Amino acid sequence: MARLRFAAAGLLGLLLAATPVFAKSIDSTLREAEQAGQAAVTVFVDAHFGARKDGAARQLSDAHATAARHGYQLVDVETYTENGDLVGFFVSYRRVGTP
Repeated sequence: MARLRFAAAGLLGLLLAATPVFAKSIDSTLREAEQAGQAAVTVFVDAHFGARKDGAARQLSDAHATAARHGYQLVDVETYTENGDLVGFFVSYRRVGTP
């Protein structure tokens, strides 16, 4: 029983520590990058459950449109899978006019 409580406490700690990373929206990440004058930025587009087919393409399109509004253009998209299942995409953008 003590082992189960220890595992549950550890899991809760990990979730609480990671929450700000997962809670941050693509728009806020790109806004911060724009305000900081970053030449490039990489975001994670989550292909959450239920949106892995048509929804994933829509989410990528929305991310690209958001990046364009903040002055960034697409550089690269890398698919992220776990055990053969689509989890999401790492998408890199660079500021328009940056070589």
